Amino acid sequence: MKLEQEAEAFSEGKRTQFNQDLQEYIQPLVQYLDDNLHNTKELDDIKYHLLVVKLICRHSAETHGIK
Repeated sequence: MKLEQEAEAFSEGKRTQFNQDLQEYIQPLVQYLDDNLHNTKELDDIKYHLLVVKLICRHSAETHGIK
């Protein structure tokens, strides 16, 4: 039983690190877009789709694991 708990803790740690790193990559992109594009409906759509990408990545990592 202890081995299973260790494996789950390891996988959870990898998912947590993945989610943190993903946020660290997306945040500068959002900032870059805010700095260089006018505040329009298109910019809002772009940021919405980036959020969707982040959420789908997190879902995929939870469902299928991380390499």
